[in-house]
Amino acid sequence: PMAQFLFAGAHLLAPDSLVGLKIMLLIFDFLTGLVLLQWIREKGMDPRWSILYFLNPLVLKEIANSAHLDSIVVFFSFAAVYLFSQRQKILLSWICLSIATATKLYPLCFLPFFIKLDPRWRRHLGYYCICLALMYVPFLSAGWNLLGGTQAYAKYWIFNAGIFQITTTALNFILQKSDLFLKSPFLMEGLKNDYPAKLLLGLVFLICLWRFLKRLKKAEDLPKVCLWTLGLMLLLSPVVDAWYVLWILPFACLTKEVPWLAFSYLVVMSYSWFFSKEFAPFFRLGEYAAFFSIYIWWVLHQRQRLILNTQKVSHHIGHVDQ
Repeated sequence: PMAQFLFAGAHLLAPDSLVGLKIMLLIFDFLTGLVLLQWIREKGMDPRWSILYFLNPLVLKEIANSAHLDSIVVFFSFAAVYLFSQRQKILLSWICLSIATATKLYPLCFLPFFIKLDPRWRRHLGYYCICLALMYVPFLSAGWNLLGGTQAYAKYWIFNAGIFQITTTALNFILQKSDLFLKSPFLMEGLKNDYPAKLLLGLVFLICLWRFLKRLKKAEDLPKVCLWTLGLMLLLSPVVDAWYVLWILPFACLTKEVPWLAFSYLVVMSYSWFFSKEFAPFFRLGEYAAFFSIYIWWVLHQRQRLILNTQKVSHHIGHVDQ
């Protein structure tokens, strides 16, 4: 509903104008960059890290050029996490999270983290639900059709999938050999819609979400936890459109997560499908192979830095004792 309200507002200000719509979306994009810059300064980081967002080719392509509405949800979800970290603006952060959820559904993943860290979560969750419900009121006449697009998306859409593509290919190959599936039209229909892979990877995601929630201790850890939650969602998802990576980009800039920053460049390889469906799988293989290679290098590099820092601290303590 929030997307519909903003589309209507853009139309009232500039009727049937694509330029007017792009200007509105660019405003939200710019506001996200400002929140990122402010947060970077508060953390004592080099402000130049914000350039990786402002001038990222993916941002310029998907917002200024393609006019995807994700700049709206990225702003409100990122602002919600920022405000939550400020402690004094908890209620406002919940309202921002509600607006983000009313734009796209993925910010629902942040709810468990907010609930765990907020001692007054029952009251604030009530405000969240009321705000969300009020935004849906103008559309309730649609009845169950209100969720028709979501159902079709969840059932049919597959694009640029990585882990999901491997999982569904393997499971379908194994289950198609089963007499139980061959004799049941219902099970075969589920197999055609990749339900086994969706259920398995959905369960994997929920287990990881629970582990993230268990390890979350303070609000300062929230940006990294949100980044890895959204990142894992994308890696396991049947659909990884290039503009979805915008969801994680400001968090990656804030936490200096090199693999996810690299993924914001690698994901443009998914557009190869529009030029050559025959060679698109090879580009996808290169996209994910490069990402996981960078990720492995990053983990090893971080571990080596941790070992070196530990050795320096031990040497300093030993010197002080002497």
